[in-house]
Amino acid sequence: MLDSLIPFLVGFPAVAAILVLVFSRFLAIGWRLWGAIASVVLAAVTVPVFMLWGSVGAGPVYSPTLVWLPLPSFNLYFTYYVDGLNLVFATLSTTITLAVVVHRVVSPSNDPDREPVFFAAALFLVSVMLHTLLSVDLLGLYLGWELVGLCSYGLIALYHRDLPTAKAARNMLGLFHLGGYGLLGAATLLAAGSQPSLLLTSPGPISTSVFLLLLLAAIVRANQFPMHGWTLPLLSIARTPAAIISSAGLANIALYLLARTYSLGGGSWEPRWQYAVVALGIASVVVGSFGARQAPGLREALAYSAVADFGLAFTALGVGTPEAVAAALLYAVNFSLARGALFLLLPPSIADVVPQRGRVGRVAMVVLGWMGVAALA
Repeated sequence: MLDSLIPFLVGFPAVAAILVLVFSRFLAIGWRLWGAIASVVLAAVTVPVFMLWGSVGAGPVYSPTLVWLPLPSFNLYFTYYVDGLNLVFATLSTTITLAVVVHRVVSPSNDPDREPVFFAAALFLVSVMLHTLLSVDLLGLYLGWELVGLCSYGLIALYHRDLPTAKAARNMLGLFHLGGYGLLGAATLLAAGSQPSLLLTSPGPISTSVFLLLLLAAIVRANQFPMHGWTLPLLSIARTPAAIISSAGLANIALYLLARTYSLGGGSWEPRWQYAVVALGIASVVVGSFGARQAPGLREALAYSAVADFGLAFTALGVGTPEAVAAALLYAVNFSLARGALFLLLPPSIADVVPQRGRVGRVAMVVLGWMGVAALA
């Protein structure tokens, strides 16, 4: 039963997003009602995702094959599957996005006309995130990879029309395409190999060229050294879209891809690959930590700390032992929840400048309390 439910989980948010986008232009109802509808849709997706945890213990769950584009000599089809690895990130994506949408519904809005568009974008982002994470082959993952980047660009453009942010968003989109080309190049090399297979569940030897292309895609998407400077301006802006983009979307896909390369590589990496990932992770930790220390404001410090957090997860994945990989996933869950809570709960009055301690002490204690709840979760 659950195997037939997987395509529904992927497609239902996208269909709901289209309906919200279309009907919000014709129905004169409050924007909070559209947010409530989006929350119900996300809850209807999140609950079955949690239910899948009871099934993956016996092995991966595969969905029926969906033929999207039948051609005479080639069929474009998608098959989804769920195992413990992609279910971690699928649960994070749906849960954090649901929390962000509910937060948006109960918060005041300076531009109510744009809120239905935001709710539609959040729904569509969940749909493409689930498609990316649950795709059984590298081609499906690549398609979702590019769509997630476009959704992120749209979420930023929805709230920010100033020139500096527009230029930063354009740089981000171009850089993410570069990572997408790395993913496409890896798929091309795998398809042209002696044992062509794009299945993420089919272990086998991969070349250093394929690994480096996959690593390039992961570094770009996770905002890691030396690519961190291109997207840092976007991680230090609006709280609501940034919470989804950073905590539920981009970087977690990168961690998933890097962890999934163990399956592609037959369960292990070459030692030189491990050294490279560990070195890049440590460099990101150093750059992010010093950047956060020198940041002019709290949001900038939060953006740099995200670089360091994902660098630490990269380092653990590079070590490569089962315990290190498990620690990387656990740490990813922890800092995704914590960073999402900070993006949402950091008061705007203290987010853009370094605060005076005496004036914001009580507010800081409230934020600390919420952070404690998120960390315990």
